[in-house]
Amino acid sequence: MKKKLLISLLLFVCVVACAFGLAACKTFGGFDVHVKSVTLNKTELTLGIGYETTLTATVLPDEATDKTVTWTSEDSDIATVESGRITGVSEGTTNITATADGVSATCTVTVKKLVPAQWINIVERSFVLWKGGETTAETTVYPENYTSEIVWSVAPEGIVTINNGKITALSIGKATVTATIDDKSDTCTVEVTEDGIIYQLNEDGGSYTAMNNFAAMSSDIDESEITEIKVASEYNGKPVTSIGRYAFQALISLKSISIPASVTTIDTSSIAYCNNLERIDVAEDNPEFTSVDGIVYNKSVTENVFVPYGIKGVVTIPETMTKISDYMFNNRKEITGVKMHDGVTAIGESAFWGCERIHSITIPENMTEIGSDAFRGCTKLWEIYNLSDLNIVTGGDVWTATYGHIGLYALNILYTKNEPSGIHVTDGGYTFYTTRDDVYLVDYAGEEAEPVLPESYNGSAYKIAKYAFYDFDFLTSVTIPNNITAIGESAFSSCGKLVSVTISSSVIEFGAEIFTQSDMDITYKGTKEQWDAITKDRKWNSYMGAYTIHCTDGKFDKDGNRIAE
Repeated sequence: MKKKLLISLLLFVCVVACAFGLAACKTFGGFDVHVKSVTLNKTELTLGIGYETTLTATVLPDEATDKTVTWTSEDSDIATVESGRITGVSEGTTNITATADGVSATCTVTVKKLVPAQWINIVERSFVLWKGGETTAETTVYPENYTSEIVWSVAPEGIVTINNGKITALSIGKATVTATIDDKSDTCTVEVTEDGIIYQLNEDGGSYTAMNNFAAMSSDIDESEITEIKVASEYNGKPVTSIGRYAFQALISLKSISIPASVTTIDTSSIAYCNNLERIDVAEDNPEFTSVDGIVYNKSVTENVFVPYGIKGVVTIPETMTKISDYMFNNRKEITGVKMHDGVTAIGESAFWGCERIHSITIPENMTEIGSDAFRGCTKLWEIYNLSDLNIVTGGDVWTATYGHIGLYALNILYTKNEPSGIHVTDGGYTFYTTRDDVYLVDYAGEEAEPVLPESYNGSAYKIAKYAFYDFDFLTSVTIPNNITAIGESAFSSCGKLVSVTISSSVIEFGAEIFTQSDMDITYKGTKEQWDAITKDRKWNSYMGAYTIHCTDGKFDKDGNRIAE
């Protein structure tokens, strides 16, 4: 028994001795763990006179032997520090240093007299963002020399984040962003939707309207990336039943829109300014609307609702329509032709106004009515197949042209489907039109800024047709060689960079307003007498301003007066 007690006592003494020895080694030598780094939660800050703030020092590694932090101020007349607590004393800048085991970290402290904010205003009251979109909430604070910082917050969390005013959309929903400075604050709302459209609750409380697309206007999203929109069939668990005014107005790169079956009302201005929109597709089970080749009609396809502004190529009128609606294709600049069936009897007012790429059109035999201005602005409509009893003629002017100005720009009227088209395009990009009596240069698809026009077409002389180079803003100089006999109305009008034209003496006829540029140099390859002998429309030089004519026998101003060389 005594032997066991002795052994136990010896073991106890050994354990105590070892523990004391290890502690002594760590404290007094051999096993000391030194501090490797000291970091502060801020490396610079601004503090008001009489205001306090606290710095936090992090000492590593955690097992360091001595982690005691000593705080010092480089200039205690500017700011004092005690255990990390800094107090601003007077205006100026000083350094606050935290030291542990010889390792230090410094924070630059600027002390100044504070100017409290009297009010703060978030400029935009609401934002709508696509999921993943970003925008910035701009603020106005009074007075302008305020010294406090704006603190941003958002509720509920998870819908957007806010960082110094920059809002980033995370998930679908609605949140309130608050900006606070001193004891003043202001708020704005942010709605995040799948398609970037704001949906507004209707008065019935049971449905929504797709309203203005503020997302594209207020966010930093590259609009060129927004090419497709699919209108939601429901929002917040309720159906989307209508599309409001200008719903897609900011989406200039938009090419297609899909409309669900739930939508039964569409404001026709919803696609305003969507000049690149090529098609609109409506769900097959929609009770009010249908789409054919990207064009929206009523369900029975007897009336047009709207045509996308960027629709391209040749469009076909559905067999169920007997009248092309008023303004149906107005200003659809990418349409190159229209196919009308024999059942079409009327073309509405301004139906094709501004369709400047239609070159040829066939008027079916049962056509009885063409509304006013139906083809006004169709400056490239050179050829008309008139199978009807309407008395369509070429030429005239905007005041006397009949049947919606359909013949205003036409160079030829054909009366049977079997007659071949007179349109031909050369390898150089020049389009010529041949009638029974004349050949016309009607268009140019090249990109040369200083073109020299062809001397002939298939060996024949030709005329430059009306509006052939109208609004070609890349032209700077044009040479009109021999075998060109006439320059038609507005042939080079609105070519803003055109400053030099050389005209052969073979030209014997000028139409109205062939040039509308000022300060032009016209080089005429003939005498002043030959120039005066050209048959000129009385408005041939309207809107030209000053210009100079260089003839083979001298230089003359616009009034025919000789200019000294």
